[in-house]
Amino acid sequence: MIMQETTRERVRAGATVWTAAARIIDLASDLAGLTAGLMAVACALIVAWGTLARYVLNHPTMWEMGLTTYLLISFGFLSASYGFKENAHVRVDILLNHLSARTRNLFEGLGDAFVAGFALVYVLYGWRLFNVSFRMKEVDPVVPDLPVWPVKGLMVLGVVLLGLQALRSLGSRIVRHGGIERPAGRAAWDRPAPLATAFVLISGLGVYALSMYPTLGLIILLACFLFAGVPVAFGLGAIGAIGLALSLGPGGLVMIPNIGYGNLNSFVLVALPLFILAGQIIQTSGLSEKIFAVCRAFIGHIPGGVGAATILSCGIFAAISGSSVANAAAMGVIAIPQLIRLGYNRRLAYGLVAAGGTLGILIPPSAGMILFGVVTEESIGRLFMAGFVPGLILMVLLMAAVVLVHRLQIRRQGRTAELEAFSWSRRWLVLRRAWVGLMLPVIILGGLYTGVFTATETAAVAVVYALVLALFSRGLKGGDWLALLRDSTRNISMILMIFVGAMILGGYVTSARIPQLLTAAILDAQLSKASFIILVMLLLLVMGMFMEAGAITLVTVPILYPILLALEINPIWFAVIMVINMEVACISPPVGLNLYIIQRVVNAGFLDVIKGTLWFMPVILIALILVLLVPSLALWLPGHMG
Repeated sequence: MIMQETTRERVRAGATVWTAAARIIDLASDLAGLTAGLMAVACALIVAWGTLARYVLNHPTMWEMGLTTYLLISFGFLSASYGFKENAHVRVDILLNHLSARTRNLFEGLGDAFVAGFALVYVLYGWRLFNVSFRMKEVDPVVPDLPVWPVKGLMVLGVVLLGLQALRSLGSRIVRHGGIERPAGRAAWDRPAPLATAFVLISGLGVYALSMYPTLGLIILLACFLFAGVPVAFGLGAIGAIGLALSLGPGGLVMIPNIGYGNLNSFVLVALPLFILAGQIIQTSGLSEKIFAVCRAFIGHIPGGVGAATILSCGIFAAISGSSVANAAAMGVIAIPQLIRLGYNRRLAYGLVAAGGTLGILIPPSAGMILFGVVTEESIGRLFMAGFVPGLILMVLLMAAVVLVHRLQIRRQGRTAELEAFSWSRRWLVLRRAWVGLMLPVIILGGLYTGVFTATETAAVAVVYALVLALFSRGLKGGDWLALLRDSTRNISMILMIFVGAMILGGYVTSARIPQLLTAAILDAQLSKASFIILVMLLLLVMGMFMEAGAITLVTVPILYPILLALEINPIWFAVIMVINMEVACISPPVGLNLYIIQRVVNAGFLDVIKGTLWFMPVILIALILVLLVPSLALWLPGHMG
């Protein structure tokens, strides 16, 4: 009896210690996330000041470029643990959704263990990088007064917090596992032992193949890790680490922190989080509602016009945020309830917002184009402008499709649409309230087209402009600012960590000479340009069903780019058709992120959202075919840029 009481006391004491440790880790992650969000805002202010100093004060400076890239590295890694805590890092859950609660919990715990292991390797070798930098008192080569070692220290700190957060999640899953009831009957999907054995065997086969046949091993491990639910960013990084260790020996692991640090050390890449931040400000401050109100006031009176206004609003918001997820989330909250109230079929409302949201990665500024440009070193400005005309064409096609489908559904149901007429005085009133916000896309697109601003400068100006609008319109109040920083940090963390993981994988791909081997094989097979493009498009469409769009871009482009050059295929044109493919990926089950965004923001049935998008997926494919057949649609505008 005494022994039982002692055991219970120890268990309670252990639970108390665990709870306290978990709270401390969560608090540290929250603090790191808040710090990262403030760093992103600081980044925008610094770049905007540098732009002002050059163009207005005629006093160009150099220090802001080094400082902002170091801030990018710092908030990229500091945000990782907060993103993990908030479940922002994407998993492929096509298999997990078919598992019982107990078995899913085990596999998600396996993913946590992979993240913790990846973080451990990164910290071990990242500490060496920091230690050397600290001892040498390393400074920026352009700005000698700017020390580098604190940045490398923050990088290591961020990964330490990520590892602790992964262990905290793993511990919680272990504790929770005992409280999950075993499913009755226990189907094959509910038996963890065979599934875990299969995972170990397939992983072992993939590692063996990686050492003998790199391309085959890469495919096996990618499929195994991703379908097992390992977060995409860290699954890519883990495969890259395994490959580097196999191809270069244990010393290859030294490259991991250098790859992460070196690839984030890019002034061009700073544009990506800043455009996301600008879109988040517009969404949180309520300016996106004013944009929708203007579009509805001018074309909402025709049958199907409110649906068309929703697509037009998505196009305008796309010209601010560059993100399909942010686009779908903003318009989903605003437009879907009004569409349903006005008699639109629920599924059609879900589908048109999910499809309209995809314009965020085609109409500039496009996150997909930024990633393509960073990897290939193609001009970001030209990539942006290449997507503008195809983006407008797709927007018009989607608007026409909405009007047509809504009218057919109204006619089939034997009723008339509920139309709300706007007088011209009311239209001008709505326009006066929103015109300052509508100037932001004009500033972004005008600055990019004329060449007055670089992509990063444009993003910084967009953030500052949006902040000023939010302050003067009083669209953001006390707690809204904190929510803004948290949401921005969560979205930025996901993309930057996928970038880091993909670049580590790319380091292995380069060392194994996979692009050169594939290029030689394709040239030996004497594939025509058309045949190669068709095969790649089919591959991307299939990949889009199972992977996030940014991850697909970062995994495939380093492999495909040398082949494009060898076959003399214009990479700017290819980027456009690839991004349109990624638009299909955004609404392709089972992984399409826009589907989950719509399901979450309006509490819709997932199957209803999928059925709604079926009206619009052929429309996106039509736009893809148009750009394939008429390359000048993508290439004309970049050829006339300033």
